[in-house]
Amino acid sequence: MRLLFLHGAGGFIDDGPLAAALGDAVGLTPDMPRLPDDDMSFEAWATPIREHLSHLDADDLVIAHSFGASILLRVLAEGSAQFPRAHQRARVALLAMPDWSDAGWDVSDYAFHGPEPEMILSLHHCRDDEVVPFAHLWLHASRLPAARVWEYRSGGHQFTGLANRIAADAGSRSGVARARVFDGPPAFVGGQAIRGPSRRTIRPTSARTRCVTPCQDLSPGPTLAG
Repeated sequence: MRLLFLHGAGGFIDDGPLAAALGDAVGLTPDMPRLPDDDMSFEAWATPIREHLSHLDADDLVIAHSFGASILLRVLAEGSAQFPRAHQRARVALLAMPDWSDAGWDVSDYAFHGPEPEMILSLHHCRDDEVVPFAHLWLHASRLPAARVWEYRSGGHQFTGLANRIAADAGSRSGVARARVFDGPPAFVGGQAIRGPSRRTIRPTSARTRCVTPCQDLSPGPTLAG
C-alpha cells in the first residue's frame, strides 16, 4: 500500500508538513510529485497526475489538497477508460478543494461538472480556512452525493492537528454514509440545527444534503496559493 499526495498550487514546499503528518498517521512515506508552478493549465497538471494514478493498486490511498484536489477530481471523472478497474477501488480524500463553477470562483477551465467518479471519495474542509471559502465544501457535496463529507471547526487551510482524523477516514472503505464532524457552533442541514461536539451520519437523499448556512459570500476570490 502507498500514499500518493498531490499538493496545491505552488504548494510543494508549503504542503510538505501536511503530507508528512498524513504519512505518519497512516504509517507510510508519502509520494508527493512536484507539479508545475509555471503552467497552471488543466492539462499541465492533469498529465502527470494521470501518470501517477496509472500505477495505483486497489489498496492505495490518494490525498489531494486545494488546487491539486480540483485537478484530481476532474481526472478521476474521466472514468474507467483512463484507469483499470482495480484503480477504481482506491480511496481518495479531497482537502479544501475550491469550487470553480459559476457558483464558486467561476473559472471554467478548472470547473467540475461530473460525472461522479467511482472511487470512494471523502471531502474535508475547515470552517476557518483562510484561502478557500468553507462554502465551497457544500457546493462540491451537492455534485458528489456519494462522497463522505467532513467539516472541522478549526485547522485552517493546512488542516493543522487533523492528520489523524483525515487518515482514519481515508483508510475506510465505507462509501455509503455521509458523515460530518460537528465540534463547533451549530451547523444546519435541511433547516435543522445539529450541535457539536458530536458526529452524525447523514445518508444521501434524492434531494441531496445541502448547506443552508450563509453560503453567498464566496470571497476571497481565486488565488492559486496552496
